[in-house]
Amino acid sequence: MDINGLFESWLILERAKGTQKSAITRLNTACGTQYRENWPSKMRANAFSLERTPIAVRRYMMQIVIADLFPDKSKKEQEKLIYSLT
Repeated sequence: MDINGLFESWLILERAKGTQKSAITRLNTACGTQYRENWPSKMRANAFSLERTPIAVRRYMMQIVIADLFPDKSKKEQEKLIYSLT
């Protein structure tokens, strides 16, 4: 069974909405970061480790992924889950 981690799941969902560049632009706008379009390849080289990734970025990714995984949960329930995981 092949299970994607947070970064990979987020990127798959975001690519379905548009380009990788637009996904990273949305993340940068939401989190005040300056990631570039080659960020996914750098993450792949580091085995997708999020250890040094800011909490705001991880929470942003979780918002996208959790909303997709649990569409029946309210926004408030999703936020509680995100904060309990970070």
